[in-house]
Amino acid sequence: MEKDHFVGQIGQNVPRNNEEKEEDLLEALYERWRTGKSMLVADIIVDLKIKRRELSMLLRRMQQHGYLVEALRSGTLELTDFGRVQGAECMSRHQYLTQFLQLVSGMGLQEAQESACRMEHVMNAQGIRGISDFLKYGDVYDRIIENFDLRAMYELGSYPVCIGLYCMDKRSPRVLAEEFDLLEDETTLEVNDRRSWFHIRRQKETAEALWYLEKQEWTLADEEKKGWRIPTDAFTFTISTGTPVMDGTAIVALAGRKHRPKASQCRELNVHI
Repeated sequence: MEKDHFVGQIGQNVPRNNEEKEEDLLEALYERWRTGKSMLVADIIVDLKIKRRELSMLLRRMQQHGYLVEALRSGTLELTDFGRVQGAECMSRHQYLTQFLQLVSGMGLQEAQESACRMEHVMNAQGIRGISDFLKYGDVYDRIIENFDLRAMYELGSYPVCIGLYCMDKRSPRVLAEEFDLLEDETTLEVNDRRSWFHIRRQKETAEALWYLEKQEWTLADEEKKGWRIPTDAFTFTISTGTPVMDGTAIVALAGRKHRPKASQCRELNVHI
Protein backbone atom coordinates (compact mmCIF):
# COMPACT_ATOMS: atom_id res chain seq x y z
CA MET A 1 0.00 0.00 0.00
CA GLU A 2 1.36 3.42 -0.96
CA LYS A 3 2.42 5.53 2.01
CA ASP A 4 0.38 8.67 2.60
CA HIS A 5 2.73 11.65 3.00
CA PHE A 6 -0.02 14.09 3.94
CA VAL A 7 1.12 16.61 6.57
CA GLY A 8 -1.81 19.02 6.51
CA GLN A 9 -0.11 22.25 5.52
CA ILE A 10 0.09 23.29 1.87
CA GLY A 11 3.73 23.31 0.76
CA GLN A 12 4.71 20.35 2.93
CA ASN A 13 2.66 17.49 1.49
CA VAL A 14 4.63 16.62 -1.66
CA PRO A 15 7.43 14.10 -0.97
CA ARG A 16 10.76 14.28 -2.77
CA ASN A 17 10.81 12.05 -5.84
CA ASN A 18 13.77 10.25 -7.37
CA GLU A 19 14.35 13.04 -9.91
CA GLU A 20 14.81 15.56 -7.11
CA LYS A 21 17.07 13.21 -5.17
CA GLU A 22 19.18 12.59 -8.27
CA GLU A 23 19.66 16.30 -8.95
CA ASP A 24 20.44 16.97 -5.28
CA LEU A 25 23.07 14.24 -5.38
CA LEU A 26 24.48 15.70 -8.61
CA GLU A 27 24.79 19.08 -6.91
CA ALA A 28 26.50 17.50 -3.89
CA LEU A 29 28.96 15.57 -6.07
CA TYR A 30 29.72 18.66 -8.12
CA GLU A 31 30.47 20.59 -4.93
CA ARG A 32 32.80 17.81 -3.75
CA TRP A 33 34.59 17.74 -7.11
CA ARG A 34 34.83 21.54 -7.20
CA THR A 35 36.36 21.75 -3.72
CA GLY A 36 38.61 18.71 -4.09
CA LYS A 37 36.81 16.49 -1.58
CA SER A 38 36.87 12.72 -1.70
CA MET A 39 34.69 11.11 -4.37
CA LEU A 40 34.88 7.67 -2.74
CA VAL A 41 31.49 6.00 -2.37
CA ALA A 42 32.27 5.05 1.23
CA ASP A 43 33.02 8.68 2.17
CA ILE A 44 29.92 9.97 0.36
CA ILE A 45 27.69 7.55 2.29
CA VAL A 46 29.06 8.88 5.57
CA ASP A 47 29.12 12.58 4.66
CA LEU A 48 25.66 12.71 3.03
CA LYS A 49 24.10 10.33 5.56
CA ILE A 50 22.57 8.25 2.78
CA LYS A 51 21.92 4.52 2.75
CA ARG A 52 24.09 2.46 0.42
CA ARG A 53 21.07 0.92 -1.31
CA GLU A 54 19.54 4.31 -2.10
CA LEU A 55 22.89 5.72 -3.23
CA SER A 56 23.41 2.75 -5.57
CA MET A 57 20.00 3.34 -7.14
CA LEU A 58 20.71 7.04 -7.67
CA LEU A 59 24.19 6.38 -9.08
CA ARG A 60 22.71 3.96 -11.64
CA ARG A 61 20.27 6.67 -12.71
CA MET A 62 23.06 9.23 -12.98
CA GLN A 63 25.09 6.93 -15.21
CA GLN A 64 22.06 6.34 -17.44
CA HIS A 65 21.51 10.10 -17.72
CA GLY A 66 25.12 10.84 -18.59
CA TYR A 67 26.15 12.57 -15.36
CA LEU A 68 28.66 9.92 -14.23
CA VAL A 69 31.21 7.70 -15.89
CA GLU A 70 30.99 4.07 -14.85
CA ALA A 71 32.15 3.61 -11.26
CA LEU A 72 35.83 2.79 -10.97
CA ARG A 73 36.95 -0.39 -9.21
CA SER A 74 38.44 1.73 -6.46
CA GLY A 75 34.93 2.94 -5.59
CA THR A 76 35.74 6.47 -6.76
CA LEU A 77 33.06 8.42 -8.65
CA GLU A 78 33.84 10.67 -11.61
CA LEU A 79 31.54 13.26 -13.16
CA THR A 80 31.37 13.54 -16.94
CA ASP A 81 31.79 16.93 -18.60
CA PHE A 82 27.99 17.02 -18.97
CA GLY A 83 27.62 16.13 -15.30
CA ARG A 84 29.88 19.00 -14.23
CA VAL A 85 27.96 21.50 -16.39
CA GLN A 86 24.62 20.35 -15.01
CA GLY A 87 25.98 20.22 -11.47
CA ALA A 88 27.08 23.85 -11.78
CA GLU A 89 23.55 24.71 -13.00
CA CYS A 90 22.04 22.98 -9.95
CA MET A 91 24.32 24.93 -7.62
CA SER A 92 23.63 28.32 -9.21
CA ARG A 93 19.86 27.69 -9.10
CA HIS A 94 20.10 26.80 -5.43
CA GLN A 95 22.13 29.89 -4.61
CA TYR A 96 19.92 32.32 -6.55
CA LEU A 97 16.72 30.95 -5.03
CA THR A 98 18.17 30.96 -1.52
CA GLN A 99 19.16 34.62 -1.82
CA PHE A 100 15.84 35.55 -3.40
CA LEU A 101 13.79 33.91 -0.63
CA GLN A 102 15.87 35.62 2.05
CA LEU A 103 15.42 38.96 0.30
CA VAL A 104 11.68 38.86 -0.27
CA SER A 105 10.49 36.90 2.77
CA GLY A 106 13.04 37.45 5.53
CA MET A 107 13.69 33.70 5.84
CA GLY A 108 16.75 32.58 7.71
CA LEU A 109 19.53 30.92 5.71
CA GLN A 110 18.66 27.32 6.58
CA GLU A 111 14.94 27.73 5.91
CA ALA A 112 15.62 29.52 2.62
CA GLN A 113 18.03 26.77 1.57
CA GLU A 114 15.45 24.07 2.33
CA SER A 115 12.76 25.83 0.29
CA ALA A 116 15.19 26.59 -2.54
CA CYS A 117 16.13 22.91 -2.63
CA ARG A 118 12.54 22.03 -3.60
CA MET A 119 11.97 24.93 -5.98
CA GLU A 120 15.17 24.58 -8.00
CA HIS A 121 13.99 21.34 -9.62
CA VAL A 122 10.84 22.71 -11.23
CA MET A 123 11.56 26.34 -12.16
CA ASN A 124 12.30 26.89 -15.83
CA ALA A 125 15.33 28.72 -17.20
CA GLN A 126 13.48 31.99 -17.82
CA GLY A 127 12.36 32.14 -14.19
CA ILE A 128 15.91 31.56 -12.95
CA ARG A 129 17.28 34.23 -15.31
CA GLY A 130 14.70 36.70 -14.03
CA ILE A 131 15.64 36.04 -10.41
CA SER A 132 19.32 36.27 -11.29
CA ASP A 133 18.83 39.64 -13.03
CA PHE A 134 16.78 40.93 -10.12
CA LEU A 135 19.47 39.97 -7.61
CA LYS A 136 22.26 41.43 -9.74
CA TYR A 137 20.68 44.59 -11.13
CA GLY A 138 17.32 45.10 -9.45
CA ASP A 139 15.59 44.61 -12.82
CA VAL A 140 11.94 43.68 -12.73
CA TYR A 141 9.35 43.27 -15.47
CA ASP A 142 5.76 44.24 -16.12
CA ARG A 143 3.53 41.30 -15.32
CA ILE A 144 0.00 40.24 -16.15
CA ILE A 145 -2.21 38.38 -13.69
CA GLU A 146 -5.64 36.86 -14.24
CA ASN A 147 -8.40 35.48 -12.01
CA PHE A 148 -6.80 37.34 -9.12
CA ASP A 149 -8.48 38.32 -5.88
CA LEU A 150 -6.90 41.62 -4.81
CA ARG A 151 -7.09 40.64 -1.14
CA ALA A 152 -3.63 39.22 -1.79
CA MET A 153 -2.28 42.74 -2.44
CA TYR A 154 -4.47 45.15 -0.47
CA GLU A 155 -5.42 45.46 3.19
CA LEU A 156 -9.10 45.38 4.10
CA GLY A 157 -10.77 48.68 3.24
CA SER A 158 -11.91 50.95 0.38
CA TYR A 159 -9.70 52.48 -2.31
CA PRO A 160 -10.55 55.14 -4.95
CA VAL A 161 -10.26 53.95 -8.54
CA CYS A 162 -10.50 55.72 -11.92
CA ILE A 163 -12.32 53.95 -14.73
CA GLY A 164 -12.87 54.18 -18.47
CA LEU A 165 -15.29 52.37 -20.78
CA TYR A 166 -13.97 51.89 -24.31
CA CYS A 167 -15.15 50.61 -27.67
CA MET A 168 -13.71 47.21 -28.53
CA ASP A 169 -13.02 47.89 -32.21
CA LYS A 170 -11.20 51.22 -31.89
CA ARG A 171 -7.69 50.91 -30.52
CA SER A 172 -5.46 53.57 -32.07
CA PRO A 173 -6.48 55.78 -30.46
CA ARG A 174 -8.94 54.26 -28.05
CA VAL A 175 -12.39 55.80 -28.05
CA LEU A 176 -14.69 56.09 -25.06
CA ALA A 177 -17.95 54.19 -25.51
CA GLU A 178 -21.16 56.23 -25.49
CA GLU A 179 -22.36 54.20 -22.48
CA PHE A 180 -19.60 55.82 -20.43
CA ASP A 181 -21.92 58.83 -20.05
CA LEU A 182 -24.07 56.65 -17.78
CA LEU A 183 -21.19 56.01 -15.37
CA GLU A 184 -19.17 58.06 -12.94
CA ASP A 185 -15.50 58.22 -13.90
CA GLU A 186 -14.48 57.19 -10.39
CA THR A 187 -15.37 54.01 -8.56
CA THR A 188 -14.28 52.17 -5.42
CA LEU A 189 -12.28 49.04 -4.81
CA GLU A 190 -13.72 47.29 -1.78
CA VAL A 191 -11.63 44.64 -0.04
CA ASN A 192 -13.26 42.59 2.71
CA ASP A 193 -12.45 39.33 4.45
CA ARG A 194 -14.24 37.25 1.81
CA ARG A 195 -13.62 38.87 -1.56
CA SER A 196 -12.65 42.05 -3.39
CA TRP A 197 -14.99 44.02 -5.65
CA PHE A 198 -15.21 47.10 -7.81
CA HIS A 199 -18.30 49.25 -7.21
CA ILE A 200 -19.28 50.72 -10.59
CA ARG A 201 -21.47 53.76 -9.93
CA ARG A 202 -24.12 55.19 -12.26
CA GLN A 203 -24.67 58.91 -12.69
CA LYS A 204 -27.78 58.29 -14.81
CA GLU A 205 -30.57 55.76 -14.46
CA THR A 206 -30.84 52.93 -16.97
CA ALA A 207 -33.11 49.93 -17.35
CA GLU A 208 -30.24 47.83 -18.65
CA ALA A 209 -28.17 45.45 -16.55
CA LEU A 210 -24.38 45.26 -16.41
CA TRP A 211 -22.88 41.96 -17.54
CA TYR A 212 -19.23 40.91 -17.22
CA LEU A 213 -17.27 38.12 -18.88
CA GLU A 214 -15.51 35.76 -16.49
CA LYS A 215 -13.80 32.58 -17.68
CA GLN A 216 -15.57 32.92 -21.03
CA GLU A 217 -18.99 33.00 -19.36
CA TRP A 218 -21.33 36.02 -19.15
CA THR A 219 -22.43 36.85 -15.59
CA LEU A 220 -24.84 39.48 -14.34
CA ALA A 221 -23.18 42.00 -12.04
CA ASP A 222 -24.75 42.34 -8.60
CA GLU A 223 -26.94 45.42 -8.50
CA GLU A 224 -26.52 48.05 -5.81
CA LYS A 225 -28.08 51.40 -5.17
CA LYS A 226 -26.91 53.62 -8.04
CA GLY A 227 -24.58 51.02 -9.48
CA TRP A 228 -23.20 47.50 -9.78
CA ARG A 229 -20.56 45.33 -8.19
CA ILE A 230 -17.99 43.30 -10.19
CA PRO A 231 -15.50 40.91 -8.52
CA THR A 232 -11.86 41.76 -9.14
CA ASP A 233 -11.08 38.27 -10.42
CA ALA A 234 -13.12 39.07 -13.55
CA PHE A 235 -10.30 41.48 -14.55
CA THR A 236 -6.91 40.96 -16.13
CA PHE A 237 -4.38 43.16 -14.34
CA THR A 238 -1.10 44.61 -15.55
CA ILE A 239 1.39 45.60 -12.85
CA SER A 240 3.97 48.00 -14.25
CA THR A 241 7.49 48.58 -13.01
CA GLY A 242 7.54 52.18 -14.20
CA THR A 243 4.55 53.41 -12.23
CA PRO A 244 2.80 52.45 -8.99
CA VAL A 245 -0.55 52.40 -10.83
CA MET A 246 -2.02 48.97 -11.56
CA ASP A 247 -4.32 48.68 -14.58
CA GLY A 248 -7.15 46.18 -14.90
CA THR A 249 -9.32 45.25 -17.87
CA ALA A 250 -12.64 43.39 -18.06
CA ILE A 251 -15.08 42.76 -20.88
CA VAL A 252 -18.53 44.10 -19.96
CA ALA A 253 -21.83 44.95 -21.63
CA LEU A 254 -24.93 46.96 -20.80
CA ALA A 255 -27.85 44.84 -21.97
CA GLY A 256 -31.19 43.40 -20.94
CA ARG A 257 -31.32 40.90 -18.11
CA LYS A 258 -33.02 38.06 -20.01
CA HIS A 259 -30.57 37.56 -22.87
CA ARG A 260 -26.80 37.37 -22.88
CA PRO A 261 -25.05 40.28 -24.60
CA LYS A 262 -24.32 40.34 -28.31
CA ALA A 263 -20.82 40.91 -29.65
CA SER A 264 -21.78 44.44 -30.73
CA GLN A 265 -22.61 45.32 -27.09
CA CYS A 266 -19.22 44.34 -25.68
CA ARG A 267 -17.09 47.07 -24.15
CA GLU A 268 -13.70 47.20 -22.46
CA LEU A 269 -13.85 48.40 -18.86
CA ASN A 270 -10.54 49.73 -17.56
CA VAL A 271 -9.72 50.45 -13.93
CA HIS A 272 -6.65 52.35 -12.70
CA ILE A 273 -5.77 51.69 -9.09
